[in-house]
Amino acid sequence: MILSKISRRYQHILYYIFATNSRLWNAYLNEEVEGTLCPVDTKIVKKVLQTYKKRLLQIHERMLELYEEVQNLESCMMSMEDSFKIHENTEEKELRGLLLRHKNFVEMQIFEVYLEMHKLNEEEESIHRIWRCFQALEEKEKNVLRQIYVEGNSYKEAEIASKVSHKTFETMRANGVRRIIEWYQSDLSNEEIICKKMQNQSETQGE
Repeated sequence: MILSKISRRYQHILYYIFATNSRLWNAYLNEEVEGTLCPVDTKIVKKVLQTYKKRLLQIHERMLELYEEVQNLESCMMSMEDSFKIHENTEEKELRGLLLRHKNFVEMQIFEVYLEMHKLNEEEESIHRIWRCFQALEEKEKNVLRQIYVEGNSYKEAEIASKVSHKTFETMRANGVRRIIEWYQSDLSNEEIICKKMQNQSETQGE
């Protein structure tokens, strides 16, 4: 929920923005309906496996930038509130109008920053869950996906290294991706998915 992630100081601002901007209100409602995890498909799973570490680093760096940005915006808001107090009884309507317009603009920027941070948090959680699902795969399926997507080997090189037929190799690859999507979309917690990984390791050692 977006509002629950935002400091109380600015929640009233967001309620005002929602009340005066139907597009943003609809965006907020969509966030509530969709939940916290991003939808995934085969293409997204492949991309996460290919860019896991790089993308998490990018998200971390962007979050730091946004944190600094929102700090600056909040400082700007405090300065404007002081200006409003100074000009509270002024008859210069044009000046107060300009200050109010700028204040509304900064309020909108604050909302946009928080919204982007919320989106990045969702993406980070989704990436982490996909990776946990990948790690929980049976060793043979995991090795196939690791060689193709994580290590970036060619399909042919990975198939030769697996020492299985083309049909078996493709089956393991497809099953691995399908299983990741199924676990990702399931009601299993990340901890329960990790337990699957431990179970698979025990079964492999017992063979």
